[in-house]
Amino acid sequence: MLIHLRGSVDDEGHEQMEIEMARTTVHKVKLYNVATDEVVISRRMATNEGAIKMGGWTVEGTGVVVDLTDLEPGEEWTARDFDPAGYEGTQD
Repeated sequence: MLIHLRGSVDDEGHEQMEIEMARTTVHKVKLYNVATDEVVISRRMATNEGAIKMGGWTVEGTGVVVDLTDLEPGEEWTARDFDPAGYEGTQD
């Protein structure tokens, strides 16, 4: 992310500052479905803490580092059907 502090791009005094976004690791999450008596993979990805809040557990080897802005506001998980494609790879 680039933030323009002052001036136009053509000015010699033009300044830019790159801000590193806060990041976290999210994983695929297994959840137990009481209605079907089966373990399913959630449509959301979550941090370790988020998986616990969801009543599930993370799947080893599925960790992806994402920006905090990819999480639902105030939560520890992503939106449904989050696609981590384009991120630099896995954390695990």
